[in-house]
Parts: sequence; C-alpha cells; structure tokens
Amino acid sequence: MLVGYRMDAFHLNARRFVSCLRCRLRRNECGAINVFLVGALAVMLAVGMIIIIPLGDAIADRRNANTASDAAALAAAGYCADRIEATYEDALLATDAETFWSYFGKPVFSYCSGASTQASQYASSNDATLTSYNQLSGLRFQASVRMDDEIAETGLQSTSTATAEMNFEQGVCVSGGLLGVSFDGACYTRPGVGFGLDTNTPKETADSEDDEDTDEDSFDLTDDLVDSAVVSTKLVSSR
Repeated sequence: MLVGYRMDAFHLNARRFVSCLRCRLRRNECGAINVFLVGALAVMLAVGMIIIIPLGDAIADRRNANTASDAAALAAAGYCADRIEATYEDALLATDAETFWSYFGKPVFSYCSGASTQASQYASSNDATLTSYNQLSGLRFQASVRMDDEIAETGLQSTSTATAEMNFEQGVCVSGGLLGVSFDGACYTRPGVGFGLDTNTPKETADSEDDEDTDEDSFDLTDDLVDSAVVSTKLVSSR
C-alpha cells in the first residue's frame, strides 16, 4: 500500500510539473507574439510615414503649382485686355480719321507687349518660376511654371501649365488676326463700306444774337461708337 501511495504521489507531482511547464511555455509564446506585433506595427508606421509625408507634400505642391500657372496665364490675358481697352479709349479721342485708324489694323498680340513680364511676376508671387510663355491662336495665353520648392524627400519640383483667353465683347473685334473696331455687327480694321469712308463732316454753328456764322470741320466718326471697349478673360485649361 505504501508503494502504491508513493506511485500515486509521483504521478500527481509529474502531472503538476507538466502542467506548470505548459503554462510557462504558453506565457513565453504570448510574450514573443506581443513583441513581434509591436515590432511589426513600428515598421508599418515607419513605412507609412515615408509614403504619406512625400505624398501629402506632393499633393499640396501640385495644388500650388496649378494656382501659380493659373495666375500667370490670367495675368497675361488680363494685361493684354487692359491694353486693348485703353487703345480703344485713345482712338475715341482722335480728331481726324488718320489718327483714329492708326490705332487699329495691327496684329492683336502686338498690343500685348509686356504680358510675359506680368505672367512671370505673378508666377514669382506664388513661389514659382515661369518656364515658358506662349501666345496661341484664338486669343489665348499659355503659361508653364515650376515650383521653387522641392517635394519632401524626393528632390522633385511640381510643374503646371495653364491657358487663358480673351473675349472681345464690345467696341473691339478681331479680323484676320488684326485688331478692329466693331460697328453695326461688322469688324473694321480699316475704313470700309458702311463705316469710315466719310470721316469728316462739316458742322455749322451760329450765334444768332451776334449774327456771326462760323463753319467748323469736326471729326464725327466716333459719334456712333460705344463709349468703351469691353474685353473679358477666362481660364480655359489647367494641368
């Protein structure tokens, strides 16, 4: 009986030992898994930061580049529009036909000297450099820019190209690429049938009280024209 009791006690102690050993192994495995998860999360976070930071900077930089190119193209178009409107106003002040027509009949873009400078200045004010400037058919102005700052961790610089155009709404027009004056639905770049051939009309003024008659030759070509030209601008593309 004593021997049997000792055997039972031995088996009981052996089972307890094995059970404790298993518990310890489980605890060690759980600890190892926790360490692995923490390490994996740290690596994933580091990779995410490497990707997200440059990506976010690239998106912001691209948006800024679009803003800079839009501003540059619109500045060029707006400058030219202002020059053409001013040209029309000067023409209305002419006192003879020769002077009046001297303001018209020239290539439209010849009135836009200095537009590229305006585009460059507006690009610079948006932290970008004007890389190209073109005057296109259809009264369009194209500006390309490159941002001065680099995209984080890449060494690259965002670029963008935008195109703006002018629209002649009142007073002025274009025919054959030449600036003209709009009258009665037609565009005249020089005197023509219907407008501008008879330019000097004598107007008689009299002072009945003093009984003095005087004749004055006055220039009345501009009498039927609108008081001011209207040239609008708009952005037509940005990439």
